[in-house]
Amino acid sequence: MQKVHNRKGYALGAIVALLASLFGALPASAAATEGANIALRPQVGTTYTGLTTEDFALYAQLLEGSSSNNFAESKVAFKVTKVSGPWDVVVVSSETSSSTIDIPSSSDPAGVEGTAAWIANTSASLLAGSFKSFSVSSTTGVVATADLNGSGVSYLYLRASTGSATADVTQSADLVLTVTVFIDNQGGSANGIVDADEWHTTKTVTLKAPGNVTNNLALTTPVIGDTLVTVSSNVSQLNTANLNGTFYVGVEASSGAFGVSGGDGYSTTTISSEVTGAHLALTTVSGVVSSSFVPYGAAGITASMTLSAGVYFDSNGSAATISDGVLLGSRVTKSSGVPTVASVDVSASTTVDLSESAGVFMARINKPVTFKLAAITASAPIAAQAMTVTITSSANALALGSKYFTINGGAATTSWPTALAVTAGSDGYYNLTVATVNFDADDDYYITARVGNTSNTMMVDVQAADYALTQPFSRYKTAAGTAAALMYEVKDQWDQVPATADSLRLHVTKAGDASFSYTATISTVAVTNGAAEFSFLPEPATVTGSATATVKLQKYDSSLAAWTDTGDSVTTNINVSGLADAFDSAVASSYSVSISYWPSTTAWVVVSGTVDNTGSAIVVTGAGLHFSNSAGATYSWNHRACR
Repeated sequence: MQKVHNRKGYALGAIVALLASLFGALPASAAATEGANIALRPQVGTTYTGLTTEDFALYAQLLEGSSSNNFAESKVAFKVTKVSGPWDVVVVSSETSSSTIDIPSSSDPAGVEGTAAWIANTSASLLAGSFKSFSVSSTTGVVATADLNGSGVSYLYLRASTGSATADVTQSADLVLTVTVFIDNQGGSANGIVDADEWHTTKTVTLKAPGNVTNNLALTTPVIGDTLVTVSSNVSQLNTANLNGTFYVGVEASSGAFGVSGGDGYSTTTISSEVTGAHLALTTVSGVVSSSFVPYGAAGITASMTLSAGVYFDSNGSAATISDGVLLGSRVTKSSGVPTVASVDVSASTTVDLSESAGVFMARINKPVTFKLAAITASAPIAAQAMTVTITSSANALALGSKYFTINGGAATTSWPTALAVTAGSDGYYNLTVATVNFDADDDYYITARVGNTSNTMMVDVQAADYALTQPFSRYKTAAGTAAALMYEVKDQWDQVPATADSLRLHVTKAGDASFSYTATISTVAVTNGAAEFSFLPEPATVTGSATATVKLQKYDSSLAAWTDTGDSVTTNINVSGLADAFDSAVASSYSVSISYWPSTTAWVVVSGTVDNTGSAIVVTGAGLHFSNSAGATYSWNHRACR
């Protein structure tokens, strides 16, 4: 049993009784114009092409501007004639579009709601079953009187049947019918004949065998290491909206397993011991169905793997495996090949407002940032390589004048690109500039660059500036009663100094041994171009010992009209000493080391010593020499100060 039409949202409530006009029934002597007065249309959609495995629904009503008292029950009739095809035909006439109407695929239409007839495939002669209101035409075909609902609409359902035919409904032969709706009223009585002076409209309905459907199937060529395979099909020659069921694409592998990308569609179900398949329902009325399939396992596409893909139709919409549906057209089979692209690289073009860490970009909020995209083979970018860019976002309530963005300096928009076609330059890189406007710090987005089946997706974390306080030296030495110049630096997460508009300052708290007593314990220092210097004067002037300065970074909050802590702070230790600066263990007066013109073979000698005063400044000099500290950093200038 097949459901005729169980489509939500396609109720024909919008088909209403048409306004009457001055036209009446034609006089007996006048010839009627084909299609001038009666509409005969598919219940949903516009084309008259369906499948032999599914019922096809039509409806008839008077056209606007036409009126006839004879457009009524017992006067309106449908004539169905088979033009070609090795099929029987079941014809059902009904006044309603009830979703409970079923047409059996066997020869016996008994139990069908409404009135029905059977056109048998017997040497092209057409027989009428013993069903109410049907008769055999004087030419060919069957004629069914129509029941009309209160809106003046009547429905007709057609179904291919194999009752007396030997052919299977999936064979590649179409069933072609002509359907005529007419007012059978000339001569004073209904005779089942379409007379020339009777209002009538004729349409040709083609029910295509599934194997004869052109599916325009496209399968991306699988290459070794790929983790995504895309299959698409276009079955727009069918009136997909008028068919009750599900269209889906499926892919099978010679080994391994596949699942639908993103978890959409049906679950993966084993077809055989080594082959599994997945499905995706058709969600548009255009006849286009597409899905991406992900090989399970880290290996992805492997060598010698063969993929076979097809597009299918499931009448009941309950397919759990590929084999539950009927194949439309033929399958496409491809074997895995060697990849031309090893990877797709997405990197930052500059670090001023954009940086990357652990596969995530940090982008300064509402600033243009530029990404570099490249297809990589043998660790080198491929010049003039075409790729596709997709951007998705978590940003909410995008609207011009509120939150919006631009791509590569283009017009302001609120729609992220889903398939932006780009081409890398002669250096192998394509520069993609994204500028957000009025975004919030949590309005992140994702960039996916794809070349064939190889892709790379990077998250862009939109961030406000977060300033960090650092100090070049955490320990200083000064004499009693002598000020020490403490130096500090402020930079954001992109290693940039604060913007002019950001008001920052240091909040300094002086402390130390119990012997220190300050006239003013709290001081504030402005931050200018990312730097600040604080003159620390130990008090009383005669006291020595260990003093400290606790420094907090503060930012002015205009909404509160107050300075608030950013959470960043450092502690500086000051050694207030009366001892003269000197080395506790003397440094040798001379050192000997071999010199080479090749840096990799240059020898180094260790220079070490211990100072009397912790925090003392030490200057190491040597004309034309290179220095390296204990951490391994090298310096090529003549002297270096350190503490």
